[in-house]
Amino acid sequence: MLESLPLPDSLLTHRGIIARRLEFIINELKCEDPKYDQSVSLVLRALSNYASVGFDGQSFAIKVSNPRMSHAASGLRKSLSDDKEWAANTINEHPYPLRFLWDSWLSNAHLVTSSKIWEDLVSFPMITITKEEDAKLRKLDKSLSATPEARYRAAGIVLVNSR
Repeated sequence: MLESLPLPDSLLTHRGIIARRLEFIINELKCEDPKYDQSVSLVLRALSNYASVGFDGQSFAIKVSNPRMSHAASGLRKSLSDDKEWAANTINEHPYPLRFLWDSWLSNAHLVTSSKIWEDLVSFPMITITKEEDAKLRKLDKSLSATPEARYRAAGIVLVNSR
C-alpha cells in the first residue's frame, strides 16, 4: 500500500497511522452502504493534514505550518504581530473539497486504492486563505467542475509559497 509511495522522511514515522486511516476510508468506500459521515470527514481531514504539512493537528497548528497560502493571507500575516489574530481571520481551504473527493472515489470504489487516495490528497494540499477570500469562493457557482486554479482565478485569489 504506502510502501510503494515516496513519503518524505518526515512522514516515515507516521506510515502506520496513515496506512490505517487510508484503510478505514477504503473499507467505507467499498462496504455495502458507504456513508460520508462525521467519522469519514474527520479521517479525511487528518489524512489531508499529513499530506499538506506532515502531521495531524488542530487548525491553528496547520495554518502556522502551512507554506501554501494566498497572497492576501501571507500579507495579512506579515502585517499582524500576533499569529492568533491572523489565524482567526484565515481558514484552511481544500482545493477540492473533501466531499467532492469522496464522491469521485465512490463513483469508482471498486478500483480505488489507498495509493490513489493518498496521491489525490498530496496533489491538492490545503491552502490557507483569508475569510474574505473564502466568502468569494463560496459565492461562485457550486458546480465543482472547475479546477482549483480556475476557482481561485475567478475569486481573484493569488497563491504563494510563504517559505
